[in-house]
Amino acid sequence: MRLVELFKKKHAKNHKVAVWVKTYSSEFYRYAYVRVHNHEEAEDIVQRCFVKAYQAFDSFTPGSNEKAWLYTILINLIRDHLSKLSNRSINLSLQDSQLLETLVDLKSNPEAQLSRKMDLVELEEALSKLPELFAVPLLLHEVSDMKYEDIAKMLSIPIGTVMSRLHRARKALYEMLPGDSQNTRGGTIPQVTKNKNQEGGEKDGLR
Repeated sequence: MRLVELFKKKHAKNHKVAVWVKTYSSEFYRYAYVRVHNHEEAEDIVQRCFVKAYQAFDSFTPGSNEKAWLYTILINLIRDHLSKLSNRSINLSLQDSQLLETLVDLKSNPEAQLSRKMDLVELEEALSKLPELFAVPLLLHEVSDMKYEDIAKMLSIPIGTVMSRLHRARKALYEMLPGDSQNTRGGTIPQVTKNKNQEGGEKDGLR
């Protein structure tokens, strides 16, 4: 490849990644923060996400869903980060309340009283105990405002599975409200029996 072509290609790459940073930084930070509960770590993960995106730029297919591609990188980085941690103590400040309430804004759902019934500490504890299988689609939908179809494509699962996992995530959070039942008093997420017809025959684990 000629030098001029190489220069043009590199310039286009730099420009595209710069646009991604400007477009998605804030949204990715909100997602990462809800998952890792630490401002500095969330910022670091987002920065590394764009570095990896730059390094893997040639593997990105022009015209495909860039947001989903970037989120795949982000989610993998968060998963690796969380796997290295154990029993961390997490403190939430009052300034985080709006973000957390936005996360569980269940709109017209009967469970919409969740954010009003659960205080910040209880909500944070519940979110930290939500399995990744359910937490990821919930955050993508509530924090990142992704549509069911986009989440389904990103996770390579049927739309019905996305809707089922969102329902189960909301139900699990709701059932962890103090005093709602004897089964939820200790903050343990209730066991959910899989329905293969509802879940499209999915297997355990995040795809």
